[in-house]
Amino acid sequence: MKFKALLLGFALLLSANASAQFVSGLGYYHVHESELDLDLGVLAGSVGYQFDLNDAVSLVPELRGGIGLQEDTALGVDVKVDNLIAAAVRVQWAVSDPVYLYTVASYGEYEFKFDGRGISSFNLSGDDSGFGGGLGFNLSEEFSIEAGYEDIAGLDIFSDSARFRF
Repeated sequence: MKFKALLLGFALLLSANASAQFVSGLGYYHVHESELDLDLGVLAGSVGYQFDLNDAVSLVPELRGGIGLQEDTALGVDVKVDNLIAAAVRVQWAVSDPVYLYTVASYGEYEFKFDGRGISSFNLSGDDSGFGGGLGFNLSEEFSIEAGYEDIAGLDIFSDSARFRF
């Protein structure tokens, strides 16, 4: 229910300002869980709008979706991120002409797939919030690359992304 409320709020925000700049992204998330020493990979995409608050600060609400690409094994069980869907809000600060920093807060639903010898395959899903930040570099008015970090429910998520503005 919380996630549906976030989606409704995001839709209302989009309809409030039609002059905002559309942004999309594609990236690879390296998900690390330290207790079981799991390293998982996710291909993720995002869509959103960039609202410039002034010359240096922007607010970017976005939706994210992703699928698992890389699995790992712990205690004889294969673990994989099956899919994810999340809403996030980023605040970006232009540090210099091509460089910007960002912080992000997110809330999403995540589904993991478990498959092991002697047990039947099963999925486990849950929802949680996250917080992080990163560094971006504008290669042009329409294209940038980013490196980021986010902590979601104790999982360390390192990301490399490309972002497109329309």
